[in-house]
Amino acid sequence: MTELNVEDFDSFFTAIHGYPPFAWQSRLCRMIAETGEWPESIVAPTGAGKSNVVDVHAFVNALYGCNNGPRVPRRLAVVVNRRTIVDAHEQRALDLRASLRMPQSDVVAQVAEGLRRVRHDSAPSEDVLALATLRGGLLPDRSWVDDPTSCMIICATPDMWGSRLLFGGYGSSPHAHPREAGLLAFDSVMVLDEAHLNKQLLITARRVRELIQRNPAPAPALQIVETTATPTSDIGRRSVGVDDADLASDAELAQRLRRPKPVTYQPTDLWPDKRPSDKYINEISDTVVRMWKNTPEGTVGCIVNTVSTAIRVADNLRKRLAGEAARNHVLTWVGPMRPMDLTAQIAAHPDAFRPTGDPTVGIIVATQTIEVGVDIDFASLVTELAPGPALAQRAGRVNRLGSRESGSIIVIGPHSAPTRSGPYDADELEQALEWLVRRATDPAGLAPSAITLDPAPVAKDKRLVYARLEAGDVEALSTTSEDLAAPQERSLWLRDDLEPDNQDCGVVLRAQLPEHDLDSLALLQVTPPAAREIFPVPVHRARDICRTLGKAEAPYSRAFVWRNGIISRIGVDTGEGPRPGDVLILDSIHPIVLEHTIVDYGDGTEEQHTTWGGIENDNEVEVLWRSRNEDLFLQIDDIVANDADAANIVQQLVNDTLDRSDQVIVGRPFEDDEEHTVPWVVLKPARLVVDDEEARQMWDGTSAVELDVHAAAVARRARALATHLSLTEYEVSTLELAGHHHDDGKRDRRFQTILGGKPNTTFLAKSGGKSSRQPQLNKTRAALPPGWRHEQLSVVLAEHTLKDLRRGQRELVLRLIGTSHGRGRLAFPHNATHLLDPADRSGESAAIELFDRGAWETLIEDTHRKIGPWACAYYEALLRAADCTVSKEGS
Repeated sequence: MTELNVEDFDSFFTAIHGYPPFAWQSRLCRMIAETGEWPESIVAPTGAGKSNVVDVHAFVNALYGCNNGPRVPRRLAVVVNRRTIVDAHEQRALDLRASLRMPQSDVVAQVAEGLRRVRHDSAPSEDVLALATLRGGLLPDRSWVDDPTSCMIICATPDMWGSRLLFGGYGSSPHAHPREAGLLAFDSVMVLDEAHLNKQLLITARRVRELIQRNPAPAPALQIVETTATPTSDIGRRSVGVDDADLASDAELAQRLRRPKPVTYQPTDLWPDKRPSDKYINEISDTVVRMWKNTPEGTVGCIVNTVSTAIRVADNLRKRLAGEAARNHVLTWVGPMRPMDLTAQIAAHPDAFRPTGDPTVGIIVATQTIEVGVDIDFASLVTELAPGPALAQRAGRVNRLGSRESGSIIVIGPHSAPTRSGPYDADELEQALEWLVRRATDPAGLAPSAITLDPAPVAKDKRLVYARLEAGDVEALSTTSEDLAAPQERSLWLRDDLEPDNQDCGVVLRAQLPEHDLDSLALLQVTPPAAREIFPVPVHRARDICRTLGKAEAPYSRAFVWRNGIISRIGVDTGEGPRPGDVLILDSIHPIVLEHTIVDYGDGTEEQHTTWGGIENDNEVEVLWRSRNEDLFLQIDDIVANDADAANIVQQLVNDTLDRSDQVIVGRPFEDDEEHTVPWVVLKPARLVVDDEEARQMWDGTSAVELDVHAAAVARRARALATHLSLTEYEVSTLELAGHHHDDGKRDRRFQTILGGKPNTTFLAKSGGKSSRQPQLNKTRAALPPGWRHEQLSVVLAEHTLKDLRRGQRELVLRLIGTSHGRGRLAFPHNATHLLDPADRSGESAAIELFDRGAWETLIEDTHRKIGPWACAYYEALLRAADCTVSKEGS
């Protein structure tokens, strides 16, 4: 097998997709392969293959792995302002990963081998291409931060990506914020799809790159690429895209971009001012059915501006097509669906969401979520009036591959001046109508080539002034572990639209929650929400639902919230509601679900299909109830009441009784329970527990781990990762030293009690035993102050050991030790008196200097100033990745 080179890109692309790349895609690949830099912009009309940047990313990384190309960013973040499109990008990346996992040609095998060389042998996954998905209304994927060396594709919405870059990832734990910021700021490229919709994020990302480059960087700084379908005067100088020569030489590309899409404007007197009337729903449905009858083959698209309109139109159309013999299925794709529901729909009609199409599906009703990046091919389209760029994107779903001679489009809008519709302002619609009337006189209609010559009117800026991120702002934002009086708001630097109601949160519905709130809260804390069960919901709708719940009768006048990794009850009776990025947890009895989406209270029905969170290899989290397992629970009651080692004994009992190997979590009786009996038991696949970061700090899942063994393993892994990433020997040795000493504080007598360590024996880093819950039960006997952190003590113990190091390196090593679990950025909660064991005051003078007199805060500020906030965070991410990976391996 010959060595991979840049000329092999066309063969690789063809092997993956079955057709060759367009010329502009090959030029993009060659530019990166020659310079190591992505362009500042990609200009390509809808249908020209902008989504294939993932293929280019994998190929240029493989070239680097084969030593036939320059170093290029390992992580590609594809950022787009549509939840559903994020999922579509994820599916494209999954398909690519599947092809690399089982190569069907030599060139694909070569790319897979090149990517294997890019990653370190300790990478958590066996796959050579790593993936992560980050979008609103979905619990964030955390596994990617444990994998700093693999070639990776991150699919994200602007808020989710941008908030992580600014040390405040929506929905993620504050302790993970520095790791995410560091990994996104270095060795990464962000491709911002339809950048005109996210001007503030583009400005902020470029400003972050400027700030990073003020200090020596541990890795190549973040690269930023904006993509657009139409060029403008401010497009960056380093640009790649479709040009006239491409259309002249590539018949397939010309077919995609030049095939006519004649458009007709259909005025109506029923254009809704607020809630659409039944007559208006019927008018849309009439138009769609006529189009369906006039389109003998393929699927007709219907795109409307609001979820509620989509749901009502789809319901109407299903009734009309119910008696038809063929093409009678009507599907919806409205964005805010649970991943498990969308997965089930796609599984039932997989080809309906691909260019091949499904002959049984006559109509797909969608909202604007389908506008960007979805590889779907409508034969024709009926759409509500929307801003010009949105209409251009919707038209891009019609005859996407140019395989038909033409694709007709009907736009329904008002007779007179438009009023606001969904998320669109009246003046945006008025500009679009003027442009649309002009396009309707051209036989080419909304063909991409025609729109390039007559661009859609750009939507007005939603902000008068865009914010500029300054160094002082970064200092405040990077203070991630402090319990501030008010949370640091990042929207100013991320969003074009600052209206809080236009942001998202998530909703999870759970059946059979205990009536007592404390019992429910305890159960939810051990069965936290999983991504697959979360409905994405606008914050304003979730708040409206909470207000209604506040007037309901007990026990269902309640709501719980997952916020920053913590589950708590919120006071719906006092007007408290969810914030952007929260996950609201409600009883499933409430009538708020229609067409697999959350609607206003009373407009839906009770959700029948609920889960208890995570799943691992088709094994779901399960709850055992006392009422159905009385004999087993009586035995558990006896063990809990009489044995200090209760968790391990109950674990053995349940596993033997049920012939299961799951981790067992016993529900503790709540305070007011007069019977004082165990109400429930949770069975959780062991892998889900091992992957839990907090559990991993004290429990290994198999046998106890000695502290010296663990420290040596982390030090070796930190050195290996740093070396693999081409850091300097100074940086490598710094990370190695930090790894060696990061858990020194676990030698504390009280912490050893938690781990089950015995006096005068080898110190432990993690406990053994069958149950992950036993260390938690041991805490009551350990007498540690609340919030005590072993890494704070590690700093004190290491300070003397490292005294001979040069000051700059010593300060960085101590910083990395203290922040190794995301705490201590800027301070710790305990002073020397509470930190040290009353029976062992060794290191007291150092503890007083560091944590009573402010030396630690000064050290944090100095390292930020000398090294840079993002560089410090990058080092922290590498050290934590070393710790996490060796812990998962059992060290």
